[in-house]
Amino acid sequence: MNYTMAMIHNPSDRLGRESADRESSSGRTPSRPWRILLLTANTGGGHRSSAEATQEALLHSFGDRVEVTVVDLFRSYLPFPLHQIDWIYPRIIRYGEQGWKFSWDLINNPSRSSKFLRFFWPLARKGVIRAIRESRADMIVSFHPAFNYPIQWAKEILVSDVPFITVVTDLLSIHAMWCAPGAAFYMLPTEDASKRCLDFGVPRELIRVSGLPISLRFERELREDKIKVREELGIDANKPVVLLMGGGEGMGRLFKIAKEVEGAGPDLQMLLVAGRREDLREKLERTNWMVPVKIFGFTNEMPRLMRAADVVVTKAGPSTIAEALAMGLPIILSSYIQGQEDGNRTFVEECGAGIYEPDPARIAEIIRDLFLHGSGKMDLMSSSAMKNSRPAAALNVAGAIFSMLEGRNFAAGEQSG
Repeated sequence: MNYTMAMIHNPSDRLGRESADRESSSGRTPSRPWRILLLTANTGGGHRSSAEATQEALLHSFGDRVEVTVVDLFRSYLPFPLHQIDWIYPRIIRYGEQGWKFSWDLINNPSRSSKFLRFFWPLARKGVIRAIRESRADMIVSFHPAFNYPIQWAKEILVSDVPFITVVTDLLSIHAMWCAPGAAFYMLPTEDASKRCLDFGVPRELIRVSGLPISLRFERELREDKIKVREELGIDANKPVVLLMGGGEGMGRLFKIAKEVEGAGPDLQMLLVAGRREDLREKLERTNWMVPVKIFGFTNEMPRLMRAADVVVTKAGPSTIAEALAMGLPIILSSYIQGQEDGNRTFVEECGAGIYEPDPARIAEIIRDLFLHGSGKMDLMSSSAMKNSRPAAALNVAGAIFSMLEGRNFAAGEQSG
């Protein structure tokens, strides 16, 4: 595999000349903003939330100098059955996780992952090419591992020199598909993920450890008064708050866990997030609870909910973990998707920010212990969360993208090694 990219290995004056060439070929003039295409998918919530956080950071940092478009490549451009992946994926996880784990492991090397995606390329080819053509982008950024080989193949057909960047959204257990050759550089969420990237053959000089992009709202919300936020949410300002969630798709045994946790103490209150599962949200709303409860479906108010909370119970989704770390929240992981989320559990436990406990009754016991006797332990977990957070990750990624477009040497977070 050829990872060599002239724009990375040559000096910055070459970057400047290639930047000028792209301006000419795309019709860009000094008065036109840079067009940036962020490709993502709704297979879980993490890919889209990281893309939207990067869009937010680009607009925050560079304003009208950039034109940023977030596109769900599966849903917007690919034919059946690929455009139904956001419907298919959660059902595979819910009813066939062992098969998913087997498949994930089976193709988790560069050769097999490339061959696997080649099998679907005849079906995806027209759509990927059309997405690139219609965007007239100056930069393509991928937030999904399944896109990286197809982007490169489409560029070869189009004889396109538009650079693309890969932003990896798995904290540790990254798949070989993330490391497809051809990216200008690879943005990694953690040092351990960068080591995995090296194992898959990506040159060290193409790797940057930036953190996982999360919304800038989390850092702003952290400065808000917790009591005031609770009052605005309509909950008791002085009673402890447990935030329970199952990710964007409402995965995990949220109802069973909530029923156990409500018995952890009469003074606690719960915020329950059902995600996109309307059936789960309706079931939660029909239930008579013994403690105060607020119920949400899929929500964009996660920064406020996390600011109101004292502890979060969640599946091991990378974005939720990164957000909880940024808010200094102790984390109880109730489940994880075998394969890509194995490392997320390891990361949380080893950094001291949380624990993994799949049994709902044991989760209730842990929460009872934390609230009754564990203020010191909670403080330690909260401190560990803050130490391992990267709240400025989206700004790091945005800065790297813009610096490359402007033809300057970039420094996004830290270079691996």
